[in-house]
Amino acid sequence: MISSLRSLASKELQQHRFLFLATAAFSLLVAWLLFRIYSAGGGGLSYLSITSVFANPVLVIIAFVVGQRLVAAEYYGRTQRFIESLPIRHGLVHWVKYAIGFYALLFFLCLVWINLVIAAKGSEPVSGQFIALMFIRM
Repeated sequence: MISSLRSLASKELQQHRFLFLATAAFSLLVAWLLFRIYSAGGGGLSYLSITSVFANPVLVIIAFVVGQRLVAAEYYGRTQRFIESLPIRHGLVHWVKYAIGFYALLFFLCLVWINLVIAAKGSEPVSGQFIALMFIRM
C-alpha cells in the first residue's frame, strides 16, 4: 500500500510540475511587485507585512487554481483510470491530493517569506528570534 501511495504522489508531482513551477514563479512575481509598491510608497510598516498582503488574496487564488487542477481536472481527464486501478482505498487518493496541495501552498508561502526576510535584513533590524516568531505566526 505504501508503494501505491508513493506512485500516486509521484504521478501527481510529475503531472502537475508545470503548474507548481508556474505558481511558484507567479508567487515570486507578485511578491516582487508588492515589494516595489511598498518601497515606492514609503509605507510605515515592515517589509515582512507584505507576507500577509500576499497570503490573503493571492495565496487564496493560488489555492483555488491548485485545487481545481489537482481534484476537479482529474475527474475530466484520463488519469482517473490510473487512480482507480491502484489497490488503495478511494479516500486515500483524496488525502494524497490534499497533502500535495497543502505542502505546495506552504512552499509558495515560505518561498515568498524567505525572499522578504532577505529584503528586510537590508533595512530593518531582524533577529533570529523575530524571524522564528514571524514564521510561527505565518
